[in-house]
Amino acid sequence: MNDQQRRFVRIGCTALFLLISLWGCSGRDATEPRRDTVIDESRRLPLGGEGSSGAANGASSMREKLPWQIWVPYHDLTGSPVTNRFLLEGDQLFQQGAHREALKRYRSSKRLAKTKTERDSVIVREASALIVLGKAEEALRLLSDYFRNLGQGEDTVSAPFALLFAYGYGSRGDIDQSLAWFSRTNRMEAGLGGVHEAAEKGARSLLQLPSSADLLTLSERWKTDSFVRLLVGREFRRRNASDYTYLQFSPERFWEVGEGMRVRVGKSTEGPKTVVGVLLPLSGQHAPLGERTRRGIELAFLGQQAETDFVLDVRDTAGDPMRANTEYREILNRKEKSAQEDSESYSAVVLGPLLSEVASSVSGLASKTSVPMLTFSKSSRLVTGLGVFRLGPTLESQVSSLLEAAAHLKGLRRIIVVSPTGPAAELYRSAIEENVRRLGMQVVSEINFVRGDDESLVAAATEVEEIAADAIFFPGSLKDASRLVGNLSWRKREQIRMLGLGTWDDPRELMKSQSILDGALFVSPFYLDSEREVVQKFREAHENKYGTRPDFLAAQGFDAATLLIAATRQAQMLGLTAEEGLQNVQAYEGLTGRISVGPYGELHRVFQVLELDGGEARPAERMSSFRSSEESGSDIREQEQEVNPSYVYRGDERVEGQVE
Repeated sequence: MNDQQRRFVRIGCTALFLLISLWGCSGRDATEPRRDTVIDESRRLPLGGEGSSGAANGASSMREKLPWQIWVPYHDLTGSPVTNRFLLEGDQLFQQGAHREALKRYRSSKRLAKTKTERDSVIVREASALIVLGKAEEALRLLSDYFRNLGQGEDTVSAPFALLFAYGYGSRGDIDQSLAWFSRTNRMEAGLGGVHEAAEKGARSLLQLPSSADLLTLSERWKTDSFVRLLVGREFRRRNASDYTYLQFSPERFWEVGEGMRVRVGKSTEGPKTVVGVLLPLSGQHAPLGERTRRGIELAFLGQQAETDFVLDVRDTAGDPMRANTEYREILNRKEKSAQEDSESYSAVVLGPLLSEVASSVSGLASKTSVPMLTFSKSSRLVTGLGVFRLGPTLESQVSSLLEAAAHLKGLRRIIVVSPTGPAAELYRSAIEENVRRLGMQVVSEINFVRGDDESLVAAATEVEEIAADAIFFPGSLKDASRLVGNLSWRKREQIRMLGLGTWDDPRELMKSQSILDGALFVSPFYLDSEREVVQKFREAHENKYGTRPDFLAAQGFDAATLLIAATRQAQMLGLTAEEGLQNVQAYEGLTGRISVGPYGELHRVFQVLELDGGEARPAERMSSFRSSEESGSDIREQEQEVNPSYVYRGDERVEGQVE
């Protein structure tokens, strides 16, 4: 690797929101399908009639699935088999390309459709046949009449119908209405899955209709719609190629155009895309966790304009290790198959899994392949390296962030560790001892308690009362922390600070403990109320797109996807593998903290630390009377010499010697 290739990647967040920050915050988007798209079909744009050519073309080409056909033949829209014989016959004819005959069967099936699900299934098929036969006006009228008779507006239109409106308006030549429905369909599906792909394919084909001058005018009208704006930008880049020639054509069957408006000379300049496989639990008891992570990943793709050179392949692990391994193999097989079909290089990377047990299982497979994996596991036991990277809120990263703030901002040196009994006690001890040596701090006592046991906490408080210390590291719950402090004297409370982990970052619980834990420091994996512009932009984008406030999982998903995309692009530019690109990341100022990559695949993250002050949690600040280690390096070295050998209490046993 030469000097240029050894350059580290530095990634900043702010520019990532130049696109997603434009999501409207005023309620209804100006480009939302107009109310009259469903209720009023009085507007007409004559486009030359249905003609016979459309039917002929349809009969010859429709043996392949139509782009808006997201239902399964012989099944209703819920996936259940249908029993309506006319609909079954219509599906068979439709599959054979006999669309006129299929249309007759679909119309005959209406009288047998008794439930709304059955009627929905008939209407989408009838409208589909009308569009492919060149009867877009009739299809739009059919759809509008159906929803008007139901007393419903466009807000209730589901994805299959939204796609039909989009393709119907496109076939009629109403580009703006068609784009509005494609954009709405994309938002309904959160930019993922087959429906999203059908919407994107239709919008891309539609944008080849206008001349370059008209496209420029259109881009101004749609500059506030992220989905359309990205596709317009892609169309402009396509037209900038030296071998591009504009050809005007009828919009009637615009979805068949594809690359038809570009006369190719030689090979395409566009290289193969990198597949980003995403392994998350999207069903089962952990589905809410997977869904929140997925949303953050999607926003990262939007902010990075990743669809130009990446393909998102989201797969449901259902929280099952065996299924996750199967899905990982499918991603690997997709990579190998594409590499065989394309002479150019092809790559794939994986985000996830989320759950520690699942990640541990897949990591064994990932370490033996060429597809690197960036998991969200927080387990310290997960072995990284050999293509396995981890970005999770590990105990080590939280303790490191917490103690650095305690030492550098507050000047705390003498720590009492009060931890719950059980296997985790040793993990807490290990994480603490590694950092106290580095920071010139001292563990003066270790005390154990039983979770939820008031008597045990009273006994722990009695021991704490007799020990001279600056702080108590308490990796238990906020409730237990409050009980412990509640059993201390007022004098002791004023002398000592409580230190907690990310589980304390719970506004509701903090409200209950705000007075008794005043002055406490704790880790905030994602500080939503941060004044950082990048956090506020992310919050705004998430609320506008999904209607909810983002949490840590969404922010972490965003950070991981942003880092992965940027590192992969840099690697491709320098001729490196995706794994080497990740290893070369020096620093990323993310939503969830400052992230860097260690030599063995461990992503180090410095979390925000908050201080409970007057009932409010706010970023911990440096005490005016305290100088940090950066400002007084020699002082720290002298303190380190003073505290070694350490005097450590483990239970009732005093141990003299170096802290190991």
